[in-house]
Amino acid sequence: MKSVGDLLSELRRANIRLWAEDDRLRYSAPKGRLTPEIRDQLRERKSEILAFLHKIRPSQDEVFTPVPREGDMPLSFAQQRIWFLYQLDPEDRSYNLVWPLRLRGKLDVPALKQSIQGVIRRHEALRTTFAVRDGEPVQMIDRDQTRGTSFPVDDLCDLPESEQMETVQKMAVEGLERIFDLENDPLLRCGLLCLGPEEHVLLIFGHHMVCDSWAAGIFIRDLAAFYRAFSEDRPNDTLTLPELPIQYADFALRQREWLEKGELEKQLDYWKRQLAGAPFVLELPTDHPRPAELTSTGSLERFELDDDLARELNSLSHGTGTTLFMTLFAAFSTLIFRYTGQE
Repeated sequence: MKSVGDLLSELRRANIRLWAEDDRLRYSAPKGRLTPEIRDQLRERKSEILAFLHKIRPSQDEVFTPVPREGDMPLSFAQQRIWFLYQLDPEDRSYNLVWPLRLRGKLDVPALKQSIQGVIRRHEALRTTFAVRDGEPVQMIDRDQTRGTSFPVDDLCDLPESEQMETVQKMAVEGLERIFDLENDPLLRCGLLCLGPEEHVLLIFGHHMVCDSWAAGIFIRDLAAFYRAFSEDRPNDTLTLPELPIQYADFALRQREWLEKGELEKQLDYWKRQLAGAPFVLELPTDHPRPAELTSTGSLERFELDDDLARELNSLSHGTGTTLFMTLFAAFSTLIFRYTGQE
């Protein structure tokens, strides 16, 4: 019989999540994923599973709690990496992001603007800039929540439909090309393009220092909640969004405290061993010489996998306890190895 830990890991890979509420075992799972066989296992091993879950529950010391906003807040290590690269080339646009949203139906533009401001007030990271204090970068959070974001509205209604989409694409590219000043600029920008009475495109630009593709889903979810309230003149309903228990700055500080307890050296030693002897640069055979100066210029190649291959790849990922991304990346790494002969 497999251990409880192995059973829970297997369920996790199937996107079945279990947790304990006192002596009750709770779960969430995609429709159809909780088979009769799995239900029987959970019933038979309920006491074992509950004991295991209670044992691994974090202690009060391990639970993240908000920290006082006194003095300067440190960067997370991910932010510090991006900040370092920004110092090397402040005009690099590699970390600029855009989220274009197509909005159909009657739009209350003032309510949308209020909603964007509401999301920015709710998430400290979206109103954070970065300065240097005593040679170290720090987070500068607009704690008074007075700094909003620009919200230009451009009317494209008079353009033919084909020209409208060309203009939308052009403005999206232009927005991506605009440089962010990490110390002085709001690191989130929004613009609305009107294509017709009930047709709009909302362009949301951000810098990777304060947001990523995962944050896009959270931003859109909160934006919808605020918009429902403001467009129906029910601003008090925005209070139905639960207050965030912690902000990103809390995570950044706790991350540093955790690493300073000896974890940092252990992590560094591991990666030094793993990367010992790694090539400084991949010698890819290309039709152009490598430029003397690194650039982020590139292009995108799209292709599709057929349904059978996609199912087999997902099955392989689940069977090995990895994500589909990890499986595809392993295949890509193998391809690069075959081209270069370098590990």
